[in-house]
Amino acid sequence: MMNEIKKQICLVLVFFVVALAPTQAQTLKSWMTSADTAFQDKDYYAAFHYYDAALQYDSMLTKALYYKGRAAYAFHNYSDALSAFDQLLDYDSTNTYADATFWMASVYQTTEEYEKAKEYFEGFLSNPGKSSKEI
Repeated sequence: MMNEIKKQICLVLVFFVVALAPTQAQTLKSWMTSADTAFQDKDYYAAFHYYDAALQYDSMLTKALYYKGRAAYAFHNYSDALSAFDQLLDYDSTNTYADATFWMASVYQTTEEYEKAKEYFEGFLSNPGKSSKEI
């Protein structure tokens, strides 16, 4: 009788393991691939969420921060765009995304924060190959 119960419990556990296996989280590479595809297809809302999911794996992933900011800007989510570009400017020590300063200025201009926009545009023009919050 006990062996029969153990077999049934094991079968139930195996069933749940097999049933739940396909629902495991995607890998970072999968999120980035989905995000890049959505961005290229101009599905900025989906791209934003995919880049955000990728950032759950690595919060300092500069490519994800850059394109998350660009995607947020494209669908008028300016607060998240500013947040993404702000983080990017902290982490992009290699200046891979030097135009992040320009995008930060563009967000400020769009949100009618003209003094901040002017500062970031001037910073971008004075150092076009360097991303920086220190303007």
